[in-house]
Amino acid sequence: MEVWKGQFARIDLTHKSFKIDTLPESLLKVYLGGRGLGVKLYFDEVNPEIDPLDEDNKIVIAAGALCGTGASGAGMASVVTKSPLTNTICCGRIRGYFGTELKFAGFDAVIIEGKAEHPVIIFISHQRISIKPALEYGQQVTSKTEKMIKEELNDRWKALESFILSVGPAGENKSNLATLVSDGLLLDGGAGIGAIFGAKNLKAIVISGSQDVTVNQGEKCLQSIFTLKNKFNTSPYTKEYLPNIGNGFLLDICLDKKTLPANNFKSSAQKIPNLDGDGIKSFTQRRRACFSCPIGCIRFSLEKQRMLYLDYESMAGFGYLCGIKTIDKIAELRYLCTELGLDVLNTASTIACAMELSEEGILKDVSLSFGSEDIEKIIKQIGKNKGFGAEIAKGGAHLAKALNRPDRFMGVKNSAIPPFEPRKLWGFGLHLATSNSGAYHLNGFTIIEELLGIHQVVEPFKYQDKPALVKQIQDTMAVLDALGYCVYILLALKLNNILPFYKFCFNTEVNIQELLNLGERIWNLERIFNIKAGIDYNDDVLPKRFTQEALEGNVCPLDQMLSVYYQERGWDKWGKPKEDILNRLGLKDAKDKDRS
Repeated sequence: MEVWKGQFARIDLTHKSFKIDTLPESLLKVYLGGRGLGVKLYFDEVNPEIDPLDEDNKIVIAAGALCGTGASGAGMASVVTKSPLTNTICCGRIRGYFGTELKFAGFDAVIIEGKAEHPVIIFISHQRISIKPALEYGQQVTSKTEKMIKEELNDRWKALESFILSVGPAGENKSNLATLVSDGLLLDGGAGIGAIFGAKNLKAIVISGSQDVTVNQGEKCLQSIFTLKNKFNTSPYTKEYLPNIGNGFLLDICLDKKTLPANNFKSSAQKIPNLDGDGIKSFTQRRRACFSCPIGCIRFSLEKQRMLYLDYESMAGFGYLCGIKTIDKIAELRYLCTELGLDVLNTASTIACAMELSEEGILKDVSLSFGSEDIEKIIKQIGKNKGFGAEIAKGGAHLAKALNRPDRFMGVKNSAIPPFEPRKLWGFGLHLATSNSGAYHLNGFTIIEELLGIHQVVEPFKYQDKPALVKQIQDTMAVLDALGYCVYILLALKLNNILPFYKFCFNTEVNIQELLNLGERIWNLERIFNIKAGIDYNDDVLPKRFTQEALEGNVCPLDQMLSVYYQERGWDKWGKPKEDILNRLGLKDAKDKDRS
């Protein structure tokens, strides 16, 4: 199969066993890998009505199809499961080297099922798998966990070539905001996955491998890589902004265009000194890159052997949504989230919700105003699932609903809205409302066009154009996730730019529409899962703040866009995929499948 390994590992924690099964090439050609393969395997094996923390829930980790090929920016893997935060299907993205190392170890995917009696660590190496007890790792922060594992390997070179995916105390204590950490990097979009690791008593997965990943036309693949690298070198975003500032360059643009929200989306942000791109550049003197990435957009500083990361999400979340005004403090809060294994966006947004409720006198048990220094104490409580932190740990939707003010949580399907203003970015608002995994931005990053205009000019307040744009970008992101590409390649490339490499790699001709059909298939399969899980058109909504409370004269016209979006998708007025669409995408059997 060359690019694909053609097999996956099924690991049973209950019986401390594993089995290696084959993956048909016909399946791989239709779903590729990463999110596509992960969603397909998960859909086929898990009842959508399952409680996410139930022993019978499963976790699928799938490497992007191009992981290990050297394709620029293609080093991502996906973690697919059902999140306890949203009760929807969820896809977390693993950055760094883990996905590529999974391929080097001989697998396209891993399915984890059952529950260990006590905390365990899974070791995967060269198609050999072992499950070892990890009682001494209990409640350890993620950096300590990684250090202990590498010391236990007792081999410097083996430690350097082993990559770790672990859960922190927040996941062990089953916080709905818990995510995973891979070699110091938080998952993107993984809120709730950490709690599932905790429920299964799975502390970490350690992976290493040495197998080759081969392509069909090596010389032409290499030429294509150089061609694409030249494109990265001609875009200011991938040549200058991302390497020097990371995705924090968006802070300056959002401040300028008044699309950066403040104080739980109550207003547009006013610039706070040093909380901008220059502030990140000055604070972070180093950068790191994921496997085969020529950009290196992960910015950090090294202080007392601690890697302090800064990015748009932490600066906009803790800085502008919560009112923390010093960059040092924000870096410390982000570091604390990494140590505890907490999703930054959902943690910051839920705390911002609590701050607004506190200032309004609705939340009486805790005094927590915007900018409060008590935020660090709250985050530590979330990690322990104790005190007021136990309420926050359930998520912002739960907190606001318990206080009879559900309108104060800025989220969709219980997941926090990323800090971009939907009243100014209408396509983004539509995407958030319809996202299969709750309000997550990178599976429909309309910001690339609406805010930056990288490949097309988008009229900001013309709602008629938004449904088609949103569908196209959602399907595009699904394709990138299946291949293992990072979303930020789109700051320099179009989807058609990767077609030559795809052809040389897989020895298969493919056009843009065929790739978009693949993305559409993934999106619809996720939608079907959610419908079977009880999520429907009533959940495709935005908080009233965005649709009824004007910001500088603007609201997000979701009602005018949603029905047109359903039509673009080929869904009925209730948001359900129609028969002809399912037939075209080969999903008719998926709709009828019963796993109860």
